[in-house]
Amino acid sequence: MPIKGYIAGRPVSRWEAETDNIDIDYRNLDGHGLGPCGCIEECQTGKKGCALKILVCIVIVFVGIFIGYVIGRNIQPLTKQESYCPALAPVAPSIQDYNKTLTEMIKKKLEHIPNYNQSLKAFPSSINLAGMPLTNEELVATKRWLEMFNFDSVRMKSYEVMLEYADFAAATPNYVVMEENGTEVFHSHSNITADHREYLAFSAYSASKAVTGKLVYVNYGSVEDFGLLESKGVLVNNSIVILRYGKIHPGSKVKHAQDRGALGVILYSDPYDFANKQASASPGTWWLPSWAIKSCHVRPELSGDPSTTHHQYLDGSLEIVEKNSSFAKIPVHPISYSDAKELLKDLGGELVSQKWKGSLPVEYRSGPGFRGEAENRTVKLEVANKSVKRTIYNLIAVIRGQHEKDQYVIVGAHHDSWTWGAIDAGSGNAVLIELAKTFAQKTKTGWRPRRTIIFAFWDASKYGQIGAYKWAMENAKQLEAGAVAYINLDSLIRGNHSFYAESSPMLADVILQAAQSVPCADPQHGPGMSVYDMWAGNFPRPGTDPAYPQPNVPLLGGDSDYAPFLYLLGVPSLSPVYTYNLNAFDTLPNYPAYGTLDDTYDYLLRYIDPDLRLHATMSKVIAEVTMRLADSAILPLRVSRLEDLLEEGWDYLQAYSSDMENVELSLVPLRYAINDFKNSAENFTAVVSAINVTKARESDIRTINDQLLRVSRAFLTNRGLPGAPQYRHSLISPHPENLNGHIVFPGISWPLLRGQTVKDWSEVERQLELLITSLKNAQDILDSSMIS
Repeated sequence: MPIKGYIAGRPVSRWEAETDNIDIDYRNLDGHGLGPCGCIEECQTGKKGCALKILVCIVIVFVGIFIGYVIGRNIQPLTKQESYCPALAPVAPSIQDYNKTLTEMIKKKLEHIPNYNQSLKAFPSSINLAGMPLTNEELVATKRWLEMFNFDSVRMKSYEVMLEYADFAAATPNYVVMEENGTEVFHSHSNITADHREYLAFSAYSASKAVTGKLVYVNYGSVEDFGLLESKGVLVNNSIVILRYGKIHPGSKVKHAQDRGALGVILYSDPYDFANKQASASPGTWWLPSWAIKSCHVRPELSGDPSTTHHQYLDGSLEIVEKNSSFAKIPVHPISYSDAKELLKDLGGELVSQKWKGSLPVEYRSGPGFRGEAENRTVKLEVANKSVKRTIYNLIAVIRGQHEKDQYVIVGAHHDSWTWGAIDAGSGNAVLIELAKTFAQKTKTGWRPRRTIIFAFWDASKYGQIGAYKWAMENAKQLEAGAVAYINLDSLIRGNHSFYAESSPMLADVILQAAQSVPCADPQHGPGMSVYDMWAGNFPRPGTDPAYPQPNVPLLGGDSDYAPFLYLLGVPSLSPVYTYNLNAFDTLPNYPAYGTLDDTYDYLLRYIDPDLRLHATMSKVIAEVTMRLADSAILPLRVSRLEDLLEEGWDYLQAYSSDMENVELSLVPLRYAINDFKNSAENFTAVVSAINVTKARESDIRTINDQLLRVSRAFLTNRGLPGAPQYRHSLISPHPENLNGHIVFPGISWPLLRGQTVKDWSEVERQLELLITSLKNAQDILDSSMIS
């Protein structure tokens, strides 16, 4: 019978047939048979017939030889491949690599503005506190929507954690009062309206108790601020301190007050910082109104669920019943700056310096206590928060990789907020949803990324990244082995002055290249200008040529969802934003409405991104970053970028060099280790840059990528930092005196800060040895010294 797919005149191999037996039926011309020599019978007579017979035979022989050659050429390599002859193995298919055309197609899909508007309008439909039913319902709706697209998996992961809320059932909710001879003369306001008790502002993880004492003003509450007061003989022990938001993390402020014996802490947003140095914000502006109150958590460290130890994640793990170091030991409560004015206007004590003065219409004095006719007044602070076990949910959507599915690019945003949260966390969610949908749709065309892309919606971020910590610790071994990078989308569109990003050093080049590929959305910056140009012009890197500025890419630091990935697992992380003018408003810690009831859809559109072009532009930048990380054959992680970080750490330690010499500790071995690592990093970068990916083997590419991943993990310490096991990175961690800042070489720097007071240098010596070992391990990974 004829073979399936057979075409007359074309040679056929047995791999093209349905069976190993090939029977081809050649029909005779005019129904005649063949003669003995294979010629047609009617051609067998006469000389012409003989000549024709000979000619036909010759043609048949040559045709047979040609067919045999063609068939042999097609069959032989396959036959030898079956016998595993490496010398004649077929050429490997083209290696999948970053494709600019494909990336531009994805970015083009992200320009549809109505999609962002739809997500933003739907997101802040309720108070989005973690653990609340409406917050969970909104996440379920997001899950159902994502399931309509081409993801490999979309699932919600639940955890039982310890959260805290203002106790609405308490007879007297959280408040501050001023009393004179037992009579109340002032009572703080809880919120703008009494119609919604859930609006009650509070400080999560504050102690719940009532305290009464004299009032002391301590500016931003930094270590330096408390030290300055002490140098003037003003002590805060047995007093209630009032501090303004800004400069350092609220949890760090509370810890400093607590360590000095304060009874409680009152927090407020001074209009100097939050209303452009006016006495009060003008109506209808971006600035914070006088009635607004900011909620926050006051944990002094980032460690996930405060009810479990640092490295437990499973439900049912051994719980710590007592409130541990994650909780403040004193009551803390936020108030509006209109209420702060009433507390500060009659404060006694000395006048403070200009640096301590805000812009309220009062004389800023330190206290303690009041002056003049108010000298007999005291302040009472009462907090009634309730710690409860609640279920939180992370939503994880996955697109599995084609070639390196065990390597992960993670893009994440939190979905909980203190209030409406249009900016924090609505802007990040709107962009994340659009990115996830667009990448999933692209897989329908047959494309699949080299590496797995994970889109994550975190819960309980506002309580100290609890959702992100839970998931990171649950998957710690897989993430340590295969996480390429974490991209953080937190309060993503907080201003319209400029693009800006903070990053781990190894990711700096990726975000810089991505910013160059996306046009600037702001028409004020001129035609043809890129996001990179805007960034470089507004935030140039110090020391670069003003005529050819380069963007400054500061190090990450502080309280956001990259904390468990960077500080616990050593995963390079990146946090891009559109922001306000950080140079002009250098005391403003975040956009003015952050954490308040003013963070609404109307506020976002009216004052920041009226046509949502910044959302679309940011989506394109992140899509570019994601494609470079997920699809590049060789990971675009730059190990030589660690040099600046190492030099920053070295410069910091020089301030302590004489003290270390006095106790016979030498920094010379560390200097040698830094130099050796830098040389290896530069050599490795040069070798990788010279590789022609089109001619490389997949196995060689995989080896290089493994080196790039392992070198970022080489700086992890098993036991973590002294007194803070949740921070395991020996090169960078949150600053021990300011959770929003960073400190380099933390293993040495943390005990150095204590060593200055207790004169205990043993931990410094041990941490110095560990750092040198980490540098040597990282160098060995780059040099492949174990097998060279």
